[in-house]
Amino acid sequence: MRALATAALAIGMGLSFSASAETYAGSGEIIRGDYAAAERLLAAERRLSPDNAEVMLNLAVVYAQTGRSGAARGLYQDVLARPDEELTLANGAFVSSHDLAGEALQRLGDPALASR
Repeated sequence: MRALATAALAIGMGLSFSASAETYAGSGEIIRGDYAAAERLLAAERRLSPDNAEVMLNLAVVYAQTGRSGAARGLYQDVLARPDEELTLANGAFVSSHDLAGEALQRLGDPALASR
């Protein structure tokens, strides 16, 4: 299980998170709205761990929040193409990486989601 930076949830999904969320994969920067810094951190992490669902989800949030919905969709679809992971939110709740990616795609209006 990985501890998920809840920034992906906090932005647009309405779930609460604890202050400790800022310690995970660029989420402090996302929460503060410093998307450029978050993108730099997450891009570096992705180079080291390209299959990390937490990193992909948070990077997708950065892309969506900076007007790059196509790039965000691609990352969410990458998460769905990999085995589902159980992630732990900073508040201790568990969530599926596939559920997060699917919800985010719905919010982006991805028509391909209906076929999943």
